[in-house]
Amino acid sequence: MTEKNWFKSNKMEVIVAILIAIVSMATALVVWRINVVGSSSDDIVHMGLINAIKEQTYDNENWRLLYEEASYARDYSIYLAGVQVMEESGDAALSAQAANLRQYLLPSLQIISSPLGTEAKYLKSDGSYDLEKRLSDLEADIPELSTLDPQQKFDLAKSYYSQKRWESIGLSC
Repeated sequence: MTEKNWFKSNKMEVIVAILIAIVSMATALVVWRINVVGSSSDDIVHMGLINAIKEQTYDNENWRLLYEEASYARDYSIYLAGVQVMEESGDAALSAQAANLRQYLLPSLQIISSPLGTEAKYLKSDGSYDLEKRLSDLEADIPELSTLDPQQKFDLAKSYYSQKRWESIGLSC
């Protein structure tokens, strides 16, 4: 019985097996790369959604605070006008009531309407309040708001999706 040399007798089979291994490794690397790109794009979309939610939350809170201040500023203006009318009426009872309101109610309303109801920069010439200016000041007070750009994240994720698509097409060819 003669022993066959494994490399001599099955040369073609060994070459084919090595080529299959090389192609399998290359395919595995490409699939791994496609998954890495897909995962990165999903992570970026997730960050974009979080940024969009944060941006909307900041906007909602700014509007809520603005209208809360506006409500208190309106109440302060109404009570102040009423107190002034009571003081100018000449009636002693109304003047005493006006003094009481001026001492106890108006300072509290003025504090809770601050800064919209107390700062002159928010008061328009017609006596109304400049809500747009106050809203822009509220937005400027949040430094993180300027760094949130969900659309930038979505655009970056779109480019990753495109890269993933082209790599998938290259794999299938």
